[in-house]
This record gives sequence, structure tokens and C-alpha cells, in this order.
Amino acid sequence: MSRLRPLLAHTKVWVADDGSERLVGLSVVGSHFTFYEFDERGDRVATVAVELPFSNPLTHDFSLTEHYYIVAENPVRYEPDVAGALDGSQPALGPSFVASDDRPGLLALVPRDGSEPIVLEGDASIVFHYANAWEEGSRIKIAACAFDRYELGAEYGFDAAGGRFDPNLLLRHNNEWGPFLRLSTVDLAAGTVTHETVEHVHRDFPRVHPRREGRPTKYAYVAASPHLQEGEPFFPFQCIQKVALDGSGRTLTWKPARPGCFVGEPVVAPRPGAVEEDDAWLLIVVHDVHAAATDLVVLDARTLAVAAELRVDRLLPLGLHGTWA
Repeated sequence: MSRLRPLLAHTKVWVADDGSERLVGLSVVGSHFTFYEFDERGDRVATVAVELPFSNPLTHDFSLTEHYYIVAENPVRYEPDVAGALDGSQPALGPSFVASDDRPGLLALVPRDGSEPIVLEGDASIVFHYANAWEEGSRIKIAACAFDRYELGAEYGFDAAGGRFDPNLLLRHNNEWGPFLRLSTVDLAAGTVTHETVEHVHRDFPRVHPRREGRPTKYAYVAASPHLQEGEPFFPFQCIQKVALDGSGRTLTWKPARPGCFVGEPVVAPRPGAVEEDDAWLLIVVHDVHAAATDLVVLDARTLAVAAELRVDRLLPLGLHGTWA
């Protein structure tokens, strides 16, 4: 019996037309990409392994549609501080260890039936988190949060060398680089990829209805910082937004009423028996810095109205991702 390779942090759920579910994961080792699918009993029912012509792959997430797995090459260069790592003054993954390479990356569409991948030229952006992807005839739509440029170091305000969290460390990140939510269109007939930014608002940690992954979706829920002051870092995020993915620019925003509060990733919990895509709850962890407390806030996904608020009288560690089961 063969062992599975380690999977990326992000997995997907594909819901077939008959309602059965598959958990889909991706393993990346060098240029070797292996996609796994598991049924509801946990049995592996599909494995697709391919070699992709990516240089220095930095892969954190992927997406899928009815017929394709989708993964983008993040065009980066590796510049380790070898001397600093050896003498202990810098971590092995120190500031600017990974930085944008200013070259177009590639976009790979790997057929789920195991046939030959389609590899197209993308752009120089860096994508860590996908909201969703879906097919529209001979076109594929991809919603993701992208950085126009990226440099690793003091990741999300964490100083790995000093072992401390300080949001001001993100001041080395130029806010003009993003991250921004964008819609990409892959034209399979023309072999082209085009991108459209959904407003230049800092957004990341996108989520959609968990049973709509790989299917057309109307909305993405994101953590956002829409009103940054001069020199203010975008992270930790200030609010939660519901963004329409139809190009209309329609957006709903919920922001904690108390000052000094920051939000985590929105987690979508569908209402039992719901039919509409936004008939769900959003679960939000809110860090109240001034009160040294943490809230779990439940929002109505249709209106972003507060349905419940549960407080823990301590400031829990700042996390990035979450899930609902």
C-alpha cells in the first residue's frame, strides 16, 4: 500500500450532481504535483500526478472546477540569508527570503481525468488564496486574492527572529502591492488569461459556500481593510465584506463597533436545508485588543447583521484559517 504525500494546507470539497462529496487535496514536491480525491468514507478514489514546468514553485492553495484542477505558478526567487541563518541572527526563512521575480508566471489546468495538462502564461502576481473557480462553456472563471508583488519577511506581522507579533512590521509591505480580490478569465479556445481587479481594496482569506466549490458562485466573503490611513498596515484586517462576483461591485461590510478590534477569516456555515447560496451563517473570530478579549461573532450571510456574539475574557492568539464541521 502506497503512502500519500503530505497535502497542502488547503483542501477542497467537490459535491457531485447526486449530492455525494469528495475531499480533494494537492501535494507538491518540486515540480511534481499530485491531486488526490477521497470519498465520504475516506477511501482514495482518484489520483492524478503530473510534472508541471514551474520554476521555484511556491504553492499554498489551488482551485478546481467540474473538469479541471487549477494551480498557478507564483513567480518568485529565493534569496536566503545564509550567514544570518548560520549565526542565528536571522531565521532560515528571513526577510525577503522569498520575493517576487518580476516575470510572468504560468497557470496550469490539470484535467481531473488524468489527460494532458493545459499550461498558459499568466502574470507576475502572487496568489496565496483562491475563493473559487467554475466553468462557463469554453471559459473558466477564477476568483482569488492576489499580490501584485510580494516579499516574505515579518509574515503577517510576525517577527520570526524575535519570536514576537507586531503589526507594525508589515510597514515594509507596500500597500500598493495588494492583496486585492480579482476575477480571472481563462479562454480555452483562445489560450489566453485576462484579469480584472474587483476594486483596489485590501482583501484576503476569501471563502465561498462550501458546497459551491468548483461551481458558479455569486458571492465571496473576505477579510478586508478598506480605509487605510497613510502608512497603516492592511493586516490585521478591519472588517468582513460580502463581495458580489458578477462584476457589479456590490459589497456589504460589517465592522466591529468597538475600536481596536480586528477580524479573522470568515467561515461559512450553511443553514440546514438552505437553498439560496447566502442562506448561511458567517463565523468570525474578533480580537478586541483594548479589552484583551476575543469574540466569536455570528453574522447572517445575507445581510451581515449580527445574530450572536460570544465573548472569551482573554485575547486568544491571532489565527489565519478556520473551518466549520
